[in-house]
Amino acid sequence: GLVTAGWLWPPQVRERLLCQTNVRISRADIAINAKKEVSKLRHELRNLKREVLHEKKGDKREVMKMKAEVEELQSSVLSDLTQIREIMTTLLELEREKAQK
Repeated sequence: GLVTAGWLWPPQVRERLLCQTNVRISRADIAINAKKEVSKLRHELRNLKREVLHEKKGDKREVMKMKAEVEELQSSVLSDLTQIREIMTTLLELEREKAQK
């Protein structure tokens, strides 16, 4: 092959050995790819931030709703306790009246 300078070699071999391929990536290409990647990450971060804020608002509404339900339940329990107290007081007074007779 040295004497014929590769003339008798198959074209694929000649091309592979004798031609230079531009496999190298330039610094500009690396910078462009990095810039695209950073831009993509920023976009994803913005979307994630929007999603988190949306979930936070939903959670806040849910907490406020639960708080209102708890306050309503507390009020109901206090009202029931007041009624029980009044009934017990009335029963105690009736028992005292019976005992005095």
